[in-house]
Amino acid sequence: MDRVAIVVVTYNSAGVIDQCLDAIARFTDAEVVVVDNASPDGTGHRVAAGTVRCIVNPNNAGFAAAVNQGVRATSAR
Repeated sequence: MDRVAIVVVTYNSAGVIDQCLDAIARFTDAEVVVVDNASPDGTGHRVAAGTVRCIVNPNNAGFAAAVNQGVRATSAR
């Protein structure tokens, strides 16, 4: 059976990202990749200090580009 991957794109989400990742961890063991679009509130660095994979973009790549970037970073087919 193939493993499921979840890609979470963030921008200025420091206030809610922990709740999001906690909820994902509670209900699944899916691979999680967070792609932060250059959040000035430190979201990416906050996530990078945790246990999920995090890509911190130097510029806001936009939602679709960040999703594609996250998908490429997963081990899912």
